[in-house]
Amino acid sequence: DEKLVGYIAFFLSNSLHSRGVLIAKDDALFVHKAYRTQRVGSDLIRFAIGHLRSLGARMVYITSKPP
Repeated sequence: DEKLVGYIAFFLSNSLHSRGVLIAKDDALFVHKAYRTQRVGSDLIRFAIGHLRSLGARMVYITSKPP
């Protein structure tokens, strides 16, 4: 049974400081409360970084805020 338990979203843009460098900046990360102790967030981040690198991103920025 497959169901959505979380998501992650990034923006891709060209660096303003380094010509030809593609950067990725996080916009949202959400994991359903029932799954927050199962490393779903870590898995989403790891998957996203690999995918962003495959798209050519050379820098990936991930920020956080207190709960």
